Amino acid sequence: MRRSPAVSPYRAPYRLYDTNIPQVMALDWIRPHSRVLEVGCASGRVSKLLVNNLDCSVVGIEIDPDLATEARYSCEKVVVGDIENEEIWASVCGDYDYVLFFDVLEHLKDPWKALRATRQHCFGGLDTKLIGAIPNTLVWHTRVEFLLGNFEYRSGGTLDRGHLRFFTPPSTRDMLQLAGFDVLQFEVSWHMPILSWLYSKWMCLGHPLAAQRLREKVGWASPAFPLLRTLSPADDPRLVKLVNRVLGLPAQALPGLFGNHSIFLCGATAGEMQ
Repeated sequence: MRRSPAVSPYRAPYRLYDTNIPQVMALDWIRPHSRVLEVGCASGRVSKLLVNNLDCSVVGIEIDPDLATEARYSCEKVVVGDIENEEIWASVCGDYDYVLFFDVLEHLKDPWKALRATRQHCFGGLDTKLIGAIPNTLVWHTRVEFLLGNFEYRSGGTLDRGHLRFFTPPSTRDMLQLAGFDVLQFEVSWHMPILSWLYSKWMCLGHPLAAQRLREKVGWASPAFPLLRTLSPADDPRLVKLVNRVLGLPAQALPGLFGNHSIFLCGATAGEMQ
């Protein structure tokens, strides 16, 4: 039996209790025992969730050979290549229950063409669904930067230097419809001033290393430790969901301003499948 490679900070598994993560939010849309194609599977973090929690079989596509090697521990098959190359689709052509595009479309020269190719080669019928997430370029903090005259690419986030296309919630909908998809569900993850920072610190309490550091700071025998430990979000997923519903209300009302990611579930337009 092969051992999975060590997890780096950039390949850490998703926290299932954090219901503001697009990939975790989308799990509710996927049926157990499904056949899934994950486009841009990276190191296989999403694939691992699908296999371990929903007993899905996953085929992945990844352009980075090193990441693809890691993804093979979770996927039944990983094809290494660029999805903007038409030949790559021949390697994954087939019927799937779901095709996933998480943080991928904004990295493509022509995401419209990639979506049409997906529909052509990987949709066996109207039961196949497209699921994905795209960052909102005009979330409040980038608006502030633009207002101050700043536009600087970074190594990650909304202005990742690998992004070739930029979308908002309305333009994401438009792209999906132009590519021949019906938008069945459309949600946004939230990002609020100050509250997002506090929320991220709270989420860290659920990490084993955070608990260890907490013990070191308050002392092993301190009566404060059990109290602080009960605040861990990992111990009360229902509380996390409630907090996200409340804090997500401004993003539902103003998705272009407080929406961090657009998360979508789509089916192929009936006319396109005939």
